[in-house]
Amino acid sequence: MKIGFDAKRAFHNRTGLGNYSRTLIHNLNSFYPEEEYLYFTPNPVSDYNHLFNPKQIITPTGTNPLWRSMGIKEDILRSETDLFHGLSNELPFGIHKTGIPSVVTIHDVIFDIVKADFPWHDRIIYRLKTKKCIRESTRIIAISAATKQDLIERFHADPAKISVIYQPIDRQFYQPRLSKDDSDFIKSQYKLPAEYMLYVGALMKRKNILPMIQAWERLPRADQIPLLIFGKGNHYEQEIKAYLHSRNLDDRVQVRTPVPFEHVPALYQLAETVLYPSLYEGFGLPVLEALACGSKVVTSSTSSMPEAGGKLPVYVNPYSIDSISEGIVKSLKHSPPDAVKVKEHLNTFDRVALTEQIMNLYRDITEK
Repeated sequence: MKIGFDAKRAFHNRTGLGNYSRTLIHNLNSFYPEEEYLYFTPNPVSDYNHLFNPKQIITPTGTNPLWRSMGIKEDILRSETDLFHGLSNELPFGIHKTGIPSVVTIHDVIFDIVKADFPWHDRIIYRLKTKKCIRESTRIIAISAATKQDLIERFHADPAKISVIYQPIDRQFYQPRLSKDDSDFIKSQYKLPAEYMLYVGALMKRKNILPMIQAWERLPRADQIPLLIFGKGNHYEQEIKAYLHSRNLDDRVQVRTPVPFEHVPALYQLAETVLYPSLYEGFGLPVLEALACGSKVVTSSTSSMPEAGGKLPVYVNPYSIDSISEGIVKSLKHSPPDAVKVKEHLNTFDRVALTEQIMNLYRDITEK
């Protein structure tokens, strides 16, 4: 079977959608090397070129700026692709008219829920693209049951057309506990305090950073260990920094630049607790990643976070600052999650099993 992918995010996106694309592609190549894979991207120049066989990369022959949305169909047909998979909420316009079956992974409909994070024109475009994908795709992969429910309730998608297939976490999060040398290196590299709470991720309104900081302020004095926030954003980041400055909190609550992906597991392992009180997530992968590192986690009881966390985190109401604060205190007083229970939970997200679900979906579609 010859499977084509919209691989733009795999080549150029360092975070969520890019990680999903690269992880899926790597797992398919590892477990199903007998299949043929093609990667369609408008520009393959990136830090991730080494992950792809150049002979499998298909780029536009001209300079059509709309190639990924429209012109790509001719290249898909020319390559004799048996199935096309849009990995990041998109499919080429009119893909259903080519006669080639298609799968689209829809990660979330955040634009329709937390509207403050998106300009109005972006929301219109994303809504149109989502409707088109639901209408024109052969099958849909939702990365959580919560996302599937959103597609049904908000976009009237046919439940029978949607398969929930979780995203496995990167293997680096299964690392053993840090050695003393590695621990000392990370502590020195990032000038970490002896104890700290941690948030890693984008600085966006839906991530609920300001209420998280205000919850930290309400902690009993003895529990106010430093809060380190690694991430970046636009206007919301400036709003956060202005608030910290106005409250004279810059030293105790620190907004730092993002760290390399390979250092995130170490930061999780060394933290007293990991905070992730997001208002909405398509899946909430950082919750699962932190748990895999043996970390204590405080997260929201809403959206998809309970799917990612199972029974292991401390859950809070993200709309209540008091609830977040109480959850942090509870987490600090708890022991780290039981290793056996963590392992049992992670079995749900086994990369071999999840990749098999993807391949079975491909085969079911192409064999009909």
